[in-house]
Parts: sequence; C-alpha cells; structure tokens
Amino acid sequence: MSSVSIGPATVAVALTTLWRAPEAVRPIDAPAVDDKPDVTGWVAAMDHDARLDLLQRVDSQAEAGEPVLVQELSGAWARVVLPWQPSRRDPDGYPGWIPLAHLRPAEPADDELPSPRTTGDDVLATGQELLGTEYVWGGLSGTGIDCSGFAHLSHRKHGLVIPRDASDQARAGQPVPLDALQPGDLIFFAFDNGAGAVHHVGFYAGEVNGTPTMLHAPRTGRRVEYFDLSDPSYATELCAARRYLPA
Repeated sequence: MSSVSIGPATVAVALTTLWRAPEAVRPIDAPAVDDKPDVTGWVAAMDHDARLDLLQRVDSQAEAGEPVLVQELSGAWARVVLPWQPSRRDPDGYPGWIPLAHLRPAEPADDELPSPRTTGDDVLATGQELLGTEYVWGGLSGTGIDCSGFAHLSHRKHGLVIPRDASDQARAGQPVPLDALQPGDLIFFAFDNGAGAVHHVGFYAGEVNGTPTMLHAPRTGRRVEYFDLSDPSYATELCAARRYLPA
C-alpha cells in the first residue's frame, strides 16, 4: 500500500508517463503503467499507428527523483502537477495522472536542480547526445522524445527549467531576432506560413557549408536529426526564436 498522500511527492521509478486520464490507458500500454514500468519495451511494442494514437492520451514523462505535487488520489492513480515542467494548463506545473505505485513521499533534497551555468553551445551539445532517439509523443527521455520534450530536457540537464510545450516555450525566454540566431537558440514553426499556431520547435545548430541547420525531433516515425533550414517545408513556417540562458 502506497504511503503517498496529497501534497509533495517524488517519482520513484526510472521513468513514468503523464496520462490525460487513467481511462486513456490502452491494453498495449500495460508495460508503461506496471508497478515496475518497462518504457523501453512499451515503445518498442507500439507500431506507427499506436504511437500516433498517443496524441490524445499522454502529455509528458517524468524521471526518477523529479518532484511531483499530488492533488488527488483515485484508486491506483494520482492526479498530479509537475513543477519542473511549467505549463499554461496549471500555474503549479504540468497536470496529468501518474500511477500511484510510481511515486514515493518527498524528501527534503528532492526538488534540487543543478545550478544553471551554461551557454547555448552547452545546451546544443546536450541535445546532440540524443541524436537518433526515436520520436514518441509525450516522450522525455532517450527511450523516446517529442520536439518540445527535446528542447525542455536539453535545457533541464543544465538546471534551466523552461516550459514543457512548444507553444509555451515560444512565449517565454528572451526573444531573438531571426537574423541574429546563435547555436542553442530555440526556433519555432507555426501553421499558415508562420502566422498561425506554433506546432514545432527545434534548436538552431549554426551553419554547415553555409547552410543554416536545425537539430530537432521531427515527428512520429522519425528520429532526432539535423535538418536543412532552407528546406521550404520548414523555412516558410519559421516564426520566432527564444533564448533560455542564465542571467
């Protein structure tokens, strides 16, 4: 029986998934919600359609030791917010549901992050360590990651807490003119030739042979990769850039 109660808690497993609701879990998702989750096996078992279907089911993930604020207990589940993953959905952090077995009571040092001392090149180098990682909607680890999770995790490894979703990331941070980009800046893409809603984020990775490049997690069925920013599929939708570095 879990001793977790409403209030501060901590992720007790290597990686847990943040679900929209307990009812969102499918039979194929059993390895992810097991008391000892096998996220690697879960991702490997899903075909392309099953991964696409995650869009309306999961929103993020949380690593061992990440702080959690439990707001409600319901059977074997806890409704939580994740303070290290800022979101417009809740002022206290990203909201969702986590299996109660994946949590433990908080301890005094559980909410400590590294001191943020870094440069854009440092953050980009951390992102490069995830090259080849599979795109998984809601993913936030080397097992699988989505575009905004890629940006978020690469910053957080340096003690920089930035919003979890691309649309929120595009509204925070330091605005950067598109003609003054530096490696490690986040660049954003929007529908309707850049005039609509933000739907994608990547890292500006500098120029390769005179061509501007991006490092990003593209979409389901692809892996973290470098991409030519002059390609019209992205060039026409480039709309904004932000920089997240310590003052």
